[in-house]
Amino acid sequence: MNILFYTNTDVPHLGGKSSHICDLRDGLIATGNKADIISALSVKGAILKRTKLKKVFIQPLRYIDKWLYSRKSLEITDRAIQQILKEYIRTHKVDLISAQDPISAIYAHELVGDSVPVTLTMHSYFGKGMSDISHDAKGKQHFDIIKERDLNSIEVVRAIVGVDTRIKEDCEIFTKARRPELPVYTIPNFVNTDTYKPATTKEKRDAKQYFNIPESKKVAICIRRLCDKNGVIFAVKAMEKVEDTILLVGGDGPNMESIRNYVRKHNLESKVKLLGGVEGEVKANMYAVADYALVPSITVHGLQEATSISAIEAMACGMVLIASGIGGLKELVQNGDNGILVDEQSADQISTVLNDLNHNEQKIATLSEAARKTVIEKYSHIAGANKYLQVFTGAINN
Repeated sequence: MNILFYTNTDVPHLGGKSSHICDLRDGLIATGNKADIISALSVKGAILKRTKLKKVFIQPLRYIDKWLYSRKSLEITDRAIQQILKEYIRTHKVDLISAQDPISAIYAHELVGDSVPVTLTMHSYFGKGMSDISHDAKGKQHFDIIKERDLNSIEVVRAIVGVDTRIKEDCEIFTKARRPELPVYTIPNFVNTDTYKPATTKEKRDAKQYFNIPESKKVAICIRRLCDKNGVIFAVKAMEKVEDTILLVGGDGPNMESIRNYVRKHNLESKVKLLGGVEGEVKANMYAVADYALVPSITVHGLQEATSISAIEAMACGMVLIASGIGGLKELVQNGDNGILVDEQSADQISTVLNDLNHNEQKIATLSEAARKTVIEKYSHIAGANKYLQVFTGAINN
């Protein structure tokens, strides 16, 4: 089968959605299929130059209505990617297009019609990607506009996949009203368990030297985009009451300045290291050095974290996952068995868990082993590829 992944975000790039696409592509190839990716990074040459020029002309909108500017800017990008898709379809055999966001499904179908089946994977809910949703009223209005636009994708796809049960159920609310015969599935996120695996003793020791962390200290990591829904501030606040532990925060975003100010104001520089966006060697060392992974996500406008890929990566590496008990996270974690769930927005609970674990090496070892086992059995990229193949086959035959 020849599968084309199509998205208006950057691939490869930092973030769970990009990891999902790349790991699924690798899983499909490993199972004897062909797979390719068209993303925003596919836009190059003359098309890229024209795209940048068009965005220059709408720059004044930034100062009038930043949300309108955002929508117009994305539309320009979407049209540029569609040109790349048009050329690709002309020169390659494609059995199915796997759109990774609603607007990409709409633009793909606009180009290929019913000649190539299009499926949709929902990494979040209908509307703007969760990383861009803010608490303010303007942000909510923007979300509602994008949501109404994205719901049109229901009319053009042959199947929808939600990456957790809550997202699937949200999709079903709209499909039942608009197109009840459309199949909707749940396939949880997954990772490449050959890439993400526990560090050796030497790798862990070398990683501590890389970050200049004393051997006696435990290490927690939080690799998240610094935005409202990821709740990173609560991981930072927890460190006020945690002893003998260093928190490494890997990520950037709109909340960086407020988090940096909080660290300074509360004299947490010796406990919290803000590393900015991480990839390559830095990310690899973070995964090697960590004893704990924190995923303190919160609910924003009623929307919650899906089955977080960063959480699955951490579990695959044998870290103890401490996560908010919301959305897909509570499907991933069996509290006290393969990780720990806490209430959202509860820095106190995070600190209590960390302090307790710091004095219980056996509990750390038990949770670590169970976390790795869970991912191998349920969330490997090969298992994910086989599940998607069933959906793709059904869509082609429909």
